Amino acid sequence: MHVEQGAIRDELKPIDRRLKDLDENIKQSGYIKEFSAVNREYQKQKSKDQERFFETHRRELTLYQAAERHIKGVLNGRTKIPLPARKAEREELTAKRNRLNQRFYALKGEISEVEKIQRNVYDILREETKEAQRTRKQDIEH
Repeated sequence: MHVEQGAIRDELKPIDRRLKDLDENIKQSGYIKEFSAVNREYQKQKSKDQERFFETHRRELTLYQAAERHIKGVLNGRTKIPLPARKAEREELTAKRNRLNQRFYALKGEISEVEKIQRNVYDILREETKEAQRTRKQDIEH
């Protein structure tokens, strides 16, 4: 059971890493979608008005620019963000992670029960051994 639990833990690690990456990609894609209109408006500004526009929309533009850099790094030369595919992969991995977690915690409960039984058996054997030693000792003394 411990071996199976360890195997599940090892299987969960890359899933968790991939889910973290997918969440970040989806979040950054959302920023691009949400703030692209503000960025287009910023690009249309004359150079003298751009600084004032940037200061007014600093948060949106900063998030947009950071998201754009992140997504360009992830796309590896592609031009379109495969958002539906990423969301589908995330759903699939989340379902797999949930199944593995259920098995992991079921095993954890089973292991706890087995260890409890094992402790009880050891306690009983220890008591029987002590009782047998006392009986032998009494037989020797009489």
